[in-house]
Amino acid sequence: MVAASLILLGASRFYAALVSLPSGPILKQIQEGKAVDGEDLENLIDSQKRAIQWNESARRWTDLGLAQLLAADGTVNEKDRKQALGAAEKSLIRGLSMSPASAFAWTRLAYVDLAMNGPSRSVAKKLNFAVTRAPYDRRILFSRLRLGLLVWAQFDGPEQSVQLEQIKFAWRVNPARLVSLVANMQRTNVVRAALFTNPDSIAKFEQLLKKHVDQKL
Repeated sequence: MVAASLILLGASRFYAALVSLPSGPILKQIQEGKAVDGEDLENLIDSQKRAIQWNESARRWTDLGLAQLLAADGTVNEKDRKQALGAAEKSLIRGLSMSPASAFAWTRLAYVDLAMNGPSRSVAKKLNFAVTRAPYDRRILFSRLRLGLLVWAQFDGPEQSVQLEQIKFAWRVNPARLVSLVANMQRTNVVRAALFTNPDSIAKFEQLLKKHVDQKL
């Protein structure tokens, strides 16, 4: 009986991997920040759903949620957009129930919450949880920071301190990219608040900011 169970489990995983094969190249494109068209997203959604039927996993659910989120962003019809966002939210919540420490999934869920309901304490809490799960993950640093700046007023004191540490980290990783982000969002003061104890960094920030503004003129 044990052997039979193991065989069935192995078979379900094999078929899940088989039906999800078409999603591999599409997911790679997304991870590399490349554009993906609507047809590719539909193929990704279908393959993830089929794979989940054979063998569900947190990763498949959260990848499905990401695809549904991207599909919602590309939807013009408001009713269809809300439906796609709702589906993405359910998929991400299911994935997080299986892997609650996923910083990527929490960040995506915060984005869904923001898209559906606007800036709120709920979004801020999700983002704070995402940061504390993986504070030094460079892959989602700037996208997560952008969301944080959009809901900055919703963070409480300790949460803002966490975000300021993220800004310091972003400054160490890529100062020019950080300057471009906060300048375009008109949030330069939060960088000054994060770096105020380091006069050299403040001076460099002001130089980069002036260069950015001059290039825009």
